[in-house]
Amino acid sequence: MKYIEKFIQEHIDNQIDLKNNPLQIQIFSGSFNKGEVITDFGQIEKKGYYLIEGTVLCIIDDDGDDKVIDIILPGNFFSAYNSYLLDTPSDIKVLASTNCKVEYIEKEDLKKGFETSLTLNKLGRYLKEKFFLDKLEKEKTFLTKTSEEIYIEILNTKPEIVKHIPVKRIAQYLGIHPESLSRIRKKTNLG
Repeated sequence: MKYIEKFIQEHIDNQIDLKNNPLQIQIFSGSFNKGEVITDFGQIEKKGYYLIEGTVLCIIDDDGDDKVIDIILPGNFFSAYNSYLLDTPSDIKVLASTNCKVEYIEKEDLKKGFETSLTLNKLGRYLKEKFFLDKLEKEKTFLTKTSEEIYIEILNTKPEIVKHIPVKRIAQYLGIHPESLSRIRKKTNLG
């Protein structure tokens, strides 16, 4: 069973029998090397990815400086989301921060599947709701907590970020300079 199918059974419809009632879409497997660009600035996103192994960064360009706006961990879907939804050139770069294994679905194939599959429609709604709620939670966190508090929360809830993401990229995600993150790390004696 593919990872995306397993995700659907665990999160969308645990009663579905995918053996006798397969999804009407093709799921592909792929991999990206550390540092490889998955979707570049200006590219129109045509795939929705599910991360099996590795870590992915979503990056914006702020007058020539990279800013990490999201860190994707295994077990999550990702893409250059605005580009995917609107069929417009991507304003973010999606980058493999480590070697990554993924499964993906072509957008056109998924759109056709939406026309005939209640399960795929449920998946689409679930992912849109999860994306919205995750962004809302992140926004609340970044508006109400200090960088130090957020860093400690990351250490406690997602320690793999500190293990696999360079300090420079974590600092970009927190919106601070790497030197400031070094001071936070020294002060807290963590990570």
